[in-house]
Amino acid sequence: MRGGCNLFDLDQLRLEYSPDEYQNLLMCEFLDDLASVFPLSELQACMVDSWEVWEDFQALALRPFGWREVWIGYDPAKGTQNGDSAGCVVIAPPMVPGGKFRILERHQWRGMDFRAQAELSASLPSSTTCLTSALTLPASVMAFTKT
Repeated sequence: MRGGCNLFDLDQLRLEYSPDEYQNLLMCEFLDDLASVFPLSELQACMVDSWEVWEDFQALALRPFGWREVWIGYDPAKGTQNGDSAGCVVIAPPMVPGGKFRILERHQWRGMDFRAQAELSASLPSSTTCLTSALTLPASVMAFTKT
C-alpha cells in the first residue's frame, strides 16, 4: 500500500504505552531480563533435548512415559480469539525429593470455550489413568498415574 498500514496510529500508541512497553509490545524488541523473575539465561540452562537425554520418555510411543505418574497443569482462559490463551502442560514429577520436574508436553488454546478446553485437557494423558484431580483457579493441577 502506498500509505502503509492505516489501521492504527503509532503516534497515539506511543502516548498510551511507556517507551519500554511500546518497544516490547509493538516493535517486538526484547526487554532487558536482568530484573525478571526468570531470566532467559536461567531458563535456557534448564533446556534439554528430550529425545536424546531422557531415556525413560519416548515421544512417539503409545505410552510416552510408560506407566509413570504425570501431572497436568492447566491455566484456563476465556474463549475469545483476541484474548489470553489457555495453557496446559503435562509434567513428570521428580522421582526423588529435590529432583527435577520435567515438562513432557505443552499446549496453548485460543478461542475455545471452557468446555472444549476441559475436554482437551482431559484427553491429554491418553497413556495414563486419572487417579485424582484438583481445580483451583486461576490454575489447576490434575494428577494422573497408572492403575
